[in-house]
Amino acid sequence: MVQCVIWEYIFPGEERVLTFTSLLGRYLYSLFDLIPITLVAVAIKLVHLRVNALKQETMLVQEKVKSELQYLKAQTNPHFLFNTLNGIYALSRKQDIKTPEAILNLSKILRYMLYETSHQTNPIRDELQLISDYIALQKLRFQEHLTITFTKDLEDENADISPLLLLPLVENAFKHSNGLNTHIEIRVIVANGILEFYISNNLSEQITEDPMIQDGIGLSNIKRQLAILYKEYNFSASKTEIDFIVELTIHLNSYAYA
Repeated sequence: MVQCVIWEYIFPGEERVLTFTSLLGRYLYSLFDLIPITLVAVAIKLVHLRVNALKQETMLVQEKVKSELQYLKAQTNPHFLFNTLNGIYALSRKQDIKTPEAILNLSKILRYMLYETSHQTNPIRDELQLISDYIALQKLRFQEHLTITFTKDLEDENADISPLLLLPLVENAFKHSNGLNTHIEIRVIVANGILEFYISNNLSEQITEDPMIQDGIGLSNIKRQLAILYKEYNFSASKTEIDFIVELTIHLNSYAYA
């Protein structure tokens, strides 16, 4: 049919009888026309496979980071509970009448940890209330041996922050302070989406090493959490002859999982 109807329009001036050699040549010629299309199709397929591989790799990295974060937080809670129970035990040994109140305060803190920290972020006011409850617990333990100032200047008390990020810094200050005459200062400022957190404590004479090095779980844990959770932050810890100071600045809108 091709030879009879459209041959002269496609192959003008050529014989209508095809030999095997000429037919093979025409097939090869047609094949060359298909090569660019085939290459484009293969390139598209390879790009698609690469994109899927990158997505899978990104998901695996994110899962790994989240698992590490969960592990770090899982370390923090027992660490906190262990130190706090030691304080309550000291009260009970003295048969202090404030022991039941200390247990009640601990119950409030643990309730928050169990039921209010499953979210990615919490309002800063809730985290600061948790710190206030913890300070109240420590006041029962240290009694007249504790002098503490806790000042807050919050432009937005609903600003979001990752749960339990600040409490270990406060706990660390109590842990490494001078138990006979403890002085702690805490300042919190939230303005223009930036959190500024400052805490200092006088050092116990028994501490000869840098508290940041000595405490294998507390501050090193927090530094790693910050690296995972926030893209823009600054953390510094310094020691003088009498004080240990931690300063933390976080751009709250740089939360990595927002």
